[in-house]
Amino acid sequence: MAKLDQTSITSAALTIIERSKPVELTLSAIARELDVTQPALYYHLDGLDDVLRWVGIAVRSQLVDALTEAIIGVSHSHAVRSVAGAWRTFGQQHPMWYRCTDWHPVEGCAELEDAVAKVLAVLAGALRGFDLTDVQRANAALALRSTLHGFVSFELGAGNPSPGGADDSFTHVIELLITGIDALAAGTIAHLSPA
Repeated sequence: MAKLDQTSITSAALTIIERSKPVELTLSAIARELDVTQPALYYHLDGLDDVLRWVGIAVRSQLVDALTEAIIGVSHSHAVRSVAGAWRTFGQQHPMWYRCTDWHPVEGCAELEDAVAKVLAVLAGALRGFDLTDVQRANAALALRSTLHGFVSFELGAGNPSPGGADDSFTHVIELLITGIDALAAGTIAHLSPA
């Protein structure tokens, strides 16, 4: 029998999520995966909501690792392309994990807000090669995260039809973002002054 704690429960939940289609993540399924009784879980959590939160934190932590590795030794537009490609690859390799990041609201949950802040910090790091103010860099990182999450979520849900194919669409999206970030750095975007 596995030691029961947040780590083992989260690991069991991730195993269930990755192999189940459709996902049936319940406390009874987690208990079966860990070979314990369901009441035994309640010594470590209040309910399924705790598990959903832990899973969201764990998946984002793995995403941070993948993104961090992607930007080592590259800068400027190369860093943006590399971090974007790593984000998309992570979603393709772990589609069920990726989808589960939307199962628990981030806003109002300090742990999840911190997990998202770490993702944004890596994205901001990928933008260090651009001549941006701190505020501009933070806003550009938010735009990058929103774009990548939106594209990957649509792609995983087969909601991104494209005449040229998903790879071509992804390239266009990222190049448009890079052009926009360059314009932001140059101060040529109307209504967006340096702050």
